[in-house]
Amino acid sequence: MILVFGPNESINRSRANELAGVQNTTLLTNDLVEWAIATDQVFYSSFGDITTDNFSWLLEHGANVDWQHDQSADPYQYLYINLINKFCPGRIDLDPYNLCQHTANPTVDEILFYGCSHTRGGWWTAIENNYPYQVGLQMNKKSSVRSRFPAGSDILGNYHNFNLFTNTDFCANQIVVFQLTDLTRIRYYDEHAKIFRTKKLDTLPLDQVLKLTDYQLFAAVFEHLQLMIKYARSKQLRFVFFNLGGSTEAECKNNPLHYLIEYYFSKFPEFIPGMLDLVTDLAKDNQHFGRESNKRFADQIVQKIKLLYKS
Repeated sequence: MILVFGPNESINRSRANELAGVQNTTLLTNDLVEWAIATDQVFYSSFGDITTDNFSWLLEHGANVDWQHDQSADPYQYLYINLINKFCPGRIDLDPYNLCQHTANPTVDEILFYGCSHTRGGWWTAIENNYPYQVGLQMNKKSSVRSRFPAGSDILGNYHNFNLFTNTDFCANQIVVFQLTDLTRIRYYDEHAKIFRTKKLDTLPLDQVLKLTDYQLFAAVFEHLQLMIKYARSKQLRFVFFNLGGSTEAECKNNPLHYLIEYYFSKFPEFIPGMLDLVTDLAKDNQHFGRESNKRFADQIVQKIKLLYKS
C-alpha cells in the first residue's frame, strides 16, 4: 500500500488522487489499517485520523509512506517524521534552509577535492593545467572536484565546503584534498530565498553582518577545521589541506593574518604549508594561478600524501 500522510488532510488527499489517477481515494482510519496493509491501493490520512501506534504498525509492516510536509503546521508533525525515519532511515530528509549539501557517493579510485575557483577551475585555464588533474595523473587515480557553487552564489567559500565534506560518504583510505580560501567568504541567510548563500563580507550591507575582525573570522574557521580533521582521522581518510586564501607571496608578506594561518595550521601534520610561496605565474585572467604554479601545487600535494601516508 501507499499512504500519503502529513498534517494537512486536503494536501494529502490531492496528492493521493494524483498518485492513484482517480478523484476518490480512501481516507485511512484506525479501523481500516489491517485491511489496507494487504492491498496495493493508495490511501491518505493525517494526524487526527490514525493513532501513532497504528502508524508505527503500518511502517513495521512495510507501508510505503509519501510524506507531505507543511512548514506552518503544528510541531507535533515531527513526532511522525521521527517515526518514519526510525523504521525507514533517510526516507524523509527535510532541508528547507539548504544546510545539507549531499553529494554522490565516491569510489575508492577517486581523489576528492574541495576548494574555491582555484580548485574548481574555469575558463581561465585548461582543465589539464589545474592542480587536481595533475594530482590524479601523478597518482593514477580519477580526480573528482566536489565543490560546487551554493544556490544563488557566484563564489565558493570555506563553510560551504565544510558542509559538502561532512555530507560525503567517504570510502576507507579515500584520498581527500581540501583547499581553504579567503576567510571573508562567509555564509549568510537569504530571507527571501530561504537558503544560505556565500558572499564576501565586504559586499554585504552592514546591518546584515556582525562586525567581525580578521582574527574572529580565523577562530571560527579554525574550530570547523579541527572538527573536520578529527572526522577525517576517524574515517581513516588520507587527508591533506592547504591555504590559498590571498593572491601572491608579496601581498601575504604585509598581512599578519597570513602568518597566523600558517602558524596555527602547521600544528596539523595534514597541513601543507607555504603553498602561496610556490606561485610563479598567473592564468590569463590575471587572478587565478597559472600552469606552472598549479604544477608546483600538485607536486607538493602528492609529496605530502606519499610522505604522510606512506603510499
